[in-house]
Amino acid sequence: MARVGRKFSDRRWEADDGTIWASKFEHDVYYRLAGDGYRIRKCDESDSVAYQSSIKSSVCLECGSSNCVQLRTYTPDLYVVGGGRGIIRPGSVVECKGKFTGDKRNLFRQVAAQWEGSNLCIIFQGNRLPGLKSSSIEWCQKFCKDVRPGLWHAQTKKSDAWVEWFPKGKDA
Repeated sequence: MARVGRKFSDRRWEADDGTIWASKFEHDVYYRLAGDGYRIRKCDESDSVAYQSSIKSSVCLECGSSNCVQLRTYTPDLYVVGGGRGIIRPGSVVECKGKFTGDKRNLFRQVAAQWEGSNLCIIFQGNRLPGLKSSSIEWCQKFCKDVRPGLWHAQTKKSDAWVEWFPKGKDA
């Protein structure tokens, strides 16, 4: 497996089979879940969901309102088709988050708040959030109550890695 991106911010990786992944972490989660018996696939534009984000300090030129939103789309990482014996149900979407910065947390909160149903899962690569005292799991349980958080535990061999699942915020 080799890195494809040439810039520091470009985290793309190419797997041994030639598939391009957004990050090595996303690739590792995919193969771990597939190894656990889940039928899972990468998401594409057909899996995108629409959401709205508010625009701060904005004014509508037609009506003068300051309550303006921007329409956006969000494409998650992985989609669970079926299988598995764990906590993830078929039809669930899995988001893989390595470095979860403030702007990414804000975006994810907006998407999670507008998400239909309770089939959204997030797997954190680490339990520490930049600039916050709370952990990734605590943050998710507090601000994204319908999202099932998980914490990635990497071992020395990729096949030994596993995900520790936590209750949703409303279940905690």
